[in-house]
Amino acid sequence: MIQGRLLKDSDTPQTQSVALVNQTFAKRFFPNGDAIGRRILVDAREAKQPAWLLIVGVVGDVQDWIGQPNHDPQVYRAFLQSPQSAMTLVVRTGTEPTGAASAVQVAIWALDKDQVLTDVMTMSKMIDESGAGGDRVMGQLLDIFAAMALLMAAIGIYGIVAFTVARKTREIGIRLAVGANRRDVLGLVLSDGLKLAALGLVPGFAVSLVLPKLFASVFSGFHVNPTVVLIVGPVALLIVVIAATYIPAYRATKLDPMMALKYE
Repeated sequence: MIQGRLLKDSDTPQTQSVALVNQTFAKRFFPNGDAIGRRILVDAREAKQPAWLLIVGVVGDVQDWIGQPNHDPQVYRAFLQSPQSAMTLVVRTGTEPTGAASAVQVAIWALDKDQVLTDVMTMSKMIDESGAGGDRVMGQLLDIFAAMALLMAAIGIYGIVAFTVARKTREIGIRLAVGANRRDVLGLVLSDGLKLAALGLVPGFAVSLVLPKLFASVFSGFHVNPTVVLIVGPVALLIVVIAATYIPAYRATKLDPMMALKYE
């Protein structure tokens, strides 16, 4: 409740037809903040006898469907003034919701034993069937695709860096032949590999800062753990680069200098 009053039992067919509007409705059609007391005509084309509704309250915005990116204008009417062939009853329980279904049925049949009850389910199941289940599957697929992309990137980086280092075998042999320290040669090769990796990691890191905002603008409730984006991904690729550089470089430093000089 933001302004005015809620619907009451006294809002019957014999009284003034009233309605509640959400905050988005009030801001869009009554930007001056004077929605309370104004009259609106709803469903004028479909109704045989359209009725003017008096706005008696403004309520907060809610999502009308799962994944809704923006709030839509909404109007709430009193059930007695606008009866429908079916309605949904939502019950908050203090215990396990599945165990309260029978008690709710007994309470309803105590008022009307001929009332038909269908689709009794928990809110979590309703959310799953309303589309969140599909969102969950899509999220899991995105996780799998992201893992596959990381694996493919790691394989590609390993192959490129390992190939680059392998081509330095002759250079390594020359350095060792003229008296270079094996540790210094290994450090030099590692630094070259890290420089090569930085050419890809730096722009990739910059893009990773922008993509979560892009997805958040498209998908409602989208959230990315910044630790994963800013730390885990780059560190994982950095480990791959170090391994791809170190392994062939270490093997090269263990070669006999004369054999390395003959390497093609």
